[in-house]
Amino acid sequence: MLNLSRSEITEVNSLLSTSLEKLDLSCNSLEVFNNPPQTLKWLDLSNNHLICLPSLANLSHLQELKVDNNQFTTLIDEVSA
Repeated sequence: MLNLSRSEITEVNSLLSTSLEKLDLSCNSLEVFNNPPQTLKWLDLSNNHLICLPSLANLSHLQELKVDNNQFTTLIDEVSA
């Protein structure tokens, strides 16, 4: 588990971990969050400034996602037919 909530973070460049299952980035100032670790089961991005939901295509273990209180303008569907 990695808790970076309320850390005044404005950017996350890389979180490469083969064992990270729970990540809390809530209550920061993130505008972009890309490439979440594939091992995540729980991700909290609530209370940030995100305008676009990060790709969830590689998060096959994800069980819970919190994204409330952001500034979403676009939700991208990356599933191809």
